[in-house]
Amino acid sequence: MATVLHNLSSYDFNKVPDASNMCFGIVVAEWNENITGALLKGAVDTLIKNGALE
Repeated sequence: MATVLHNLSSYDFNKVPDASNMCFGIVVAEWNENITGALLKGAVDTLIKNGALE
């Protein structure tokens, strides 16, 4: 897997750019709402945490 090449424990959240002047689109599959819904919520929460408007 691609994660073998990266140490995910060393991820620095402070290096995430400010998202307040950016536009985003999120596409979500409908095949398993329990999984895709949680992934969508995580993506939206992360964007908002980094300045994106809802």
